[in-house]
Amino acid sequence: MHKNLFYIIAVVFACSMLIGCDSSSTENDKGNYLEAKRTKLDITIDGKADDWGKTTPIVEGLLAPWNGRVKDNTKIYICHDKQNLYFLYTVDDDTPVCDEEPSEMSVVYSDRVEFFISKDAEMTDYVCAEIDPTGKALGYTAKYHRQFEYDWDFDALTSAATTTSTGYIVEAALPLKWLRDDGYLNSDNEMYIGLYRGDATEPRNISSIRWITWVEPEKLDFHIPSSLGRMKLVR
Repeated sequence: MHKNLFYIIAVVFACSMLIGCDSSSTENDKGNYLEAKRTKLDITIDGKADDWGKTTPIVEGLLAPWNGRVKDNTKIYICHDKQNLYFLYTVDDDTPVCDEEPSEMSVVYSDRVEFFISKDAEMTDYVCAEIDPTGKALGYTAKYHRQFEYDWDFDALTSAATTTSTGYIVEAALPLKWLRDDGYLNSDNEMYIGLYRGDATEPRNISSIRWITWVEPEKLDFHIPSSLGRMKLVR
């Protein structure tokens, strides 16, 4: 009897530990998981938020892990319709920095919002969009780790921006067909995504930029798998 009782207790304890581990893992995943809802709104990419109606932010506040762990007031809205995936960032910034050079690469010196979309959790193939407060976009493709192809044209991306009394707004869209055909949106309507912001404080000084992110990565680098979360397109 004693042996049987001991065996039962051991099994129950082991099962409870497994259940606890699964629950914990699920809870951790929730912090890095988003659901982008279907919209009936007629969204125009003009850098304005007025046609987003009462859409709820999908992310409120990005974290600056390497600058005091402060959360900013950035709001990110993401939704989709039958044709496109839409992004809207509203950013508070009282020290806007925009490099006036016309080339895409000048965005690296400016305030900007960013998003990365990867074909897998390991970042073996991903695309990046970095968009400044004037709507100028730097688009490129990459492979882990930091193998960038800046000559690639992000033709699928449409973006625009406007400045406001408190900062700036960035709007962007990607065709769902392109996302599916190129393997960034899987058959379950899910993708790996990173959402970020670069807050420049001095012109032409990359070292002055504060790096701000949705998911806190393992180290000071957005271009690593731990900076990604998952997003599902839902109705």
